[in-house]
Amino acid sequence: MKLSYLRASAILAATLGLAACGGKQSFDVSGVIIGLTQDGLKLSNNGEILEPKKGATSFTFSQRADYGQNYDIRIEKSAQHMQCGISGNTGSAGHYTSISAVVSCILNSNSLSGTVEGLPPGQIIRLANGTVGTVDVTGGADASKLTPFAFAAPVYYDAPYNVQVVPIPPIVPPPATAKPLTVNCTVSAASGAGIMPDGPVKTLEVKCTPK
Repeated sequence: MKLSYLRASAILAATLGLAACGGKQSFDVSGVIIGLTQDGLKLSNNGEILEPKKGATSFTFSQRADYGQNYDIRIEKSAQHMQCGISGNTGSAGHYTSISAVVSCILNSNSLSGTVEGLPPGQIIRLANGTVGTVDVTGGADASKLTPFAFAAPVYYDAPYNVQVVPIPPIVPPPATAKPLTVNCTVSAASGAGIMPDGPVKTLEVKCTPK
């Protein structure tokens, strides 16, 4: 009987102690940020809004989460010129020892494309965007028509591009269908180089003239 009384007293004391401390353990609602190079990111959690600046590598909301309280960290808006995703952003406080979401952002990337003028049927030229990638363009059946091309490798926003005609290494022995190049081709200086905008570039111009 005495032992039961002591146990009851201990439980009551513990309960009162928790009540005096607010009754619940609370947790920071926080996380890490990877790759944030632009402003404009907007995060939310249960109504609170947080706007980390470019270069930020972590975030913490001012409102803490009590033990057992649900948290729901969302990306309300990605940073400018970027796509951002999030993981580990929902749950119940206390399920893990800490609340730590991961926000990852990557710059938008877009395609480079254009047309070649005057490339004879079956003849091939190679275009290169620096070291980013190449594309081979084959003249169509009608040399008077523009031949379209597009690079497979996209270019990130705000990165430079510089498209040039480069030699194609000879194939030994050459294929029977190979045709010698009878034209000189150059990329328009006005369209071939620049800084990638936040959208595709479709205006590259290459002109070929007889040798």
